[in-house]
Amino acid sequence: MSFHGNNVSKMGLNINSNVASRPAVKKKKAAKAFKAMIVTIIIGVLLVALFIVGVFAFNKFLSHPNFVIKHVCVVNNQTIDPYTIVKISGLRTNMNIYATSLSSIAQRLEKHPDIKTVRVSKRHPDMIVIKVIEREPIAVIVNDKGNDDIPIDGDGIMLSESKMEYALHLPQITGLRNVAYHEGKKIDNPRVSVAMEFLDTLKHIKKNTFIKVKKINLEKPTDIVFQSASVNKSYFTHEFSQDIVLRLVRVIDELRFQRINADKIDLRFANVAVVPRLL
Repeated sequence: MSFHGNNVSKMGLNINSNVASRPAVKKKKAAKAFKAMIVTIIIGVLLVALFIVGVFAFNKFLSHPNFVIKHVCVVNNQTIDPYTIVKISGLRTNMNIYATSLSSIAQRLEKHPDIKTVRVSKRHPDMIVIKVIEREPIAVIVNDKGNDDIPIDGDGIMLSESKMEYALHLPQITGLRNVAYHEGKKIDNPRVSVAMEFLDTLKHIKKNTFIKVKKINLEKPTDIVFQSASVNKSYFTHEFSQDIVLRLVRVIDELRFQRINADKIDLRFANVAVVPRLL
């Protein structure tokens, strides 16, 4: 007796179908599905319980007295009151030291017009240290028409009015018209930036050279003119170069050695032009 493949396949399917339809098999499948559902419910309940326990433990951790910020140390501040710095930082009592974002504190503080950079660190178990570097005024813009004078730093950033107290003796920048005073903003004039670079370099390049700048005249759009105690007018280029400052220092040293007072020193060309001061 022989069987064809198709017939065998069909017979096999019929047999499996008959077995699956038996009551014992259905009951076994139902019991298996019920067990799977129970296991799923138990796992879900356990996960919810773990989540609740985790939230409770995290809240207890945040409020634990051993990890609460109790001290804030402000260092390196010069003119800004430490209480003002703490207030701007957003730090409050009962804040957890581990849950406190240091970068957020630094970002808030660096929005202050008189703060240049901030470094915030944690000193465990309960202290936050804030180290600030303040912007220092290097010159004062003399505003026209009775508007407030503006203290600026070496980057040309307009500082707060409170910095004027420390800027009264600084060089005055004249010749600018209708400068709008916006604390923390940079002066929108490229010649101011160049002049500040020259001025800052003069302050640091040679301490024993007597070049005390009194005024910086920007009245003519083509000129950057420094007036100092020893030279009435020093003309600078529109682009900063440390070499130009070195040339000025050398010329002034030579003039002092020869006991000659200069009225004008022109640094805009390769050959420095010196006009002696008439007695």
